[in-house]
Amino acid sequence: MTLESTIRNALADLPAEAGRAALTLQHGAWTVRLTVAQHDALGCLLWEMQLRGNRPAPGTHKDWAARLGQRVTGLLEPLALHEVDTAQQIALLRSTAPTTRGDALQYYEVELQGLTALHLRRYQGYLEAGRKREQIAFALTIEGLAKLVGDLGE
Repeated sequence: MTLESTIRNALADLPAEAGRAALTLQHGAWTVRLTVAQHDALGCLLWEMQLRGNRPAPGTHKDWAARLGQRVTGLLEPLALHEVDTAQQIALLRSTAPTTRGDALQYYEVELQGLTALHLRRYQGYLEAGRKREQIAFALTIEGLAKLVGDLGE
């Protein structure tokens, strides 16, 4: 079974009621957890994606982040390394150029934790000083979601 059909079947098994639902699936050495805000036969509004590997990614956080920045091509904006905290074993990738929507900026953030876990989320920040960013859901087709999981789960 392909990753796309696995995701399609898992989404079809989620309850149709409103509200967030989580599903977990395996992709190679990765356990993928998707938190879905809404879904239908074509795709979903994704709240967040988590991947946890059973073996470490090769190299350093910086190496892993650089590879992901090159591999992940299915999002609205490309990703690039933003920050590395070697002591905490965390690296952050963010959209290279956020999307502007009125007075807001929307961008993706991938947090690499150690060399075996990552979290993908989308945020909306504001140009106005004092307003805090907030996490938002983002739309992906099932095909786009499968490609994204494949790209992140190198």
